[in-house]
Amino acid sequence: MSYEPRETIGLEMRYNKAGFITNAVPYLAKGGEDFEKGQLVKLKDGLLEPMAHTDSPDEDEPIVGVCAHTEESVDDGTWIAVYDSPYSVYECTFENHEDIKEDVDGNTANLKQITLPLSSATNDDSLKGAILYIYAGPGKGDIRTVTGNTDADPTVVTVNENFSQAPTGDSKVILVADHDGNNDFDISKVGSLNGMTDNGKIDVDQKDFKDGYLNVLRINPDRLTMNVMISLTKTLHGMGQTDNS
Repeated sequence: MSYEPRETIGLEMRYNKAGFITNAVPYLAKGGEDFEKGQLVKLKDGLLEPMAHTDSPDEDEPIVGVCAHTEESVDDGTWIAVYDSPYSVYECTFENHEDIKEDVDGNTANLKQITLPLSSATNDDSLKGAILYIYAGPGKGDIRTVTGNTDADPTVVTVNENFSQAPTGDSKVILVADHDGNNDFDISKVGSLNGMTDNGKIDVDQKDFKDGYLNVLRINPDRLTMNVMISLTKTLHGMGQTDNS
């Protein structure tokens, strides 16, 4: 059985790093559009529009914030509530990680090692920087960072500190890494994400992280979520109509 904690509804508001008010405020929407709770929204020609996962925000179509509720096929003149405060932190479910439920092994002589059936790990140290979380069996609750791996299948993975106990075949593991054997999802290098998938999640298998517009603040492997903040260089200057007075 796969590990399935609660999924977020798109981007869910958590807090504001600068202490700004996080109440949603209304923006005039483009008629005929469908708005979904937790979806990024942008401003185009003075009207609010949903932001597709393939969109690249710029000064002509800046990100406004995150939609606060769902409303389909809106009429002209409809106002949509948006979380638009700068420095707001959102939590969002991620996908396309590795969920390893069998053929796990440990090393009682070296508690920093775990063996995983990973045919995708084709290069030495290609998983370096990935996050590993044991969610069942011996070592349950341990969260570690990968510091190295062999290029064999099964793959011997080394982590940054000892496991609480040696993993066994009963251990089940989440590995937050991409799937091509050359882990671009390295927490020491990841800066920004290129947005979300069309189903409102974050894809850990995407590339070119430094060019994105969602800044990664924290990874929560036990919840399969990330905490992110919208890049200030991609947002509407002044964040529109927020009034913090």
